[in-house]
Order: sequence, then structure tokens, then C-alpha cells
Amino acid sequence: MALKPVHIVQNLYLYPVGNTPAVCFTDSLPPELDANVLLLGCGDVRNILFTVYSGGNSDHRKLDFTCCDIEAEIIARNTVILTPIADDEDAVRVAVPVIFASPISRDEAGLVSAKTTSGRGHRSSPAAHTQATQPQKEGCLKCGVATTKAGNPLLKCPKSKTAQYCSPNCQKKDWKKHKQTCEQA
Repeated sequence: MALKPVHIVQNLYLYPVGNTPAVCFTDSLPPELDANVLLLGCGDVRNILFTVYSGGNSDHRKLDFTCCDIEAEIIARNTVILTPIADDEDAVRVAVPVIFASPISRDEAGLVSAKTTSGRGHRSSPAAHTQATQPQKEGCLKCGVATTKAGNPLLKCPKSKTAQYCSPNCQKKDWKKHKQTCEQA
């Protein structure tokens, strides 16, 4: 996906939590079959989350979702919602404000920017994994926020001097990814 400037549509009919009931995409599939799902005009991620919640992601099934939408803001929001869940982070802290707040705060906007430009949402390519392990120029390397909860500057890794974190907890959670970069410093 090429990154390019986009124009925000001012008069958009936005349904942050959707206007239809969520459905499970794997209801009609046997549990032993993998599911490759293409979602055109995907809008919100309710159906993806409901599919996973409903047992669509059993131990024996691989789920692969490909999402497309005409609005770049929708793809950015969905990336921010799904990336922390895939990373097993504190998903509620990130996902709930992005899903239910309209408009989002500056911190959430910074998180959207950090998540969509860092390559962390794309796990299938080795290049994306390399990008994900390299320090980001701005924001907490783990969660993307721009400052600590108290509004103070981010804490820098004392060894690499490039990785920044909003808290010791984020630094601990990111250690496995940051370890290689830190050892090379």
C-alpha cells in the first residue's frame, strides 16, 4: 500500500459501531478449513471481531482477512483497532476510544499515525517485520503515544538511545522486539 496524502471527507455518514448486526464469516465452514476472507467496503471491524469471538479462530483454523475501503480513515482506524489485539497489548485502552469517540483526541490521532506508518499492522512480509523492530522516530515504540500519561517527554532506552517508551511497562512488553536493536547499539 503506497502512503500518500488524503483529503478528509467533511460530510461523511459515519457509523462508528455500525448500523447492522455483526455476522460470523465462518458459520458455514467446517472447523478444519482455513478461512481467507476478502472484505470489500469493509467499514467497521465488528464482523471480524465477532468471527474471532464466535470461535472462528479455533486452534485448527487459520484466519486471513483482507480489508478494503474507499475511505483511508476507515482503514487507518481498523489498523489501529486490530494491531493491538494481534500484538496482545492492552487492546481496550487503544480500541475503545478509536471505535466510540468521534472525533478522536490528539493522542489517538498520533497513535493512528504511528500504527499506520510504522508497518506494524502488516505481519505477512519480512520487510514489515524488520520495520516493526526498528525504532520509530516519534512516539512510544510499543503503543505509539506521544507523551507519558503525566504529559512528560517519553523515556529513552539508555543503551540504544533511539527507542522511546511512555512507561517502563511498555518497555518491558516490547523487549523481545527491541532486544536485537539494543544489542547492536
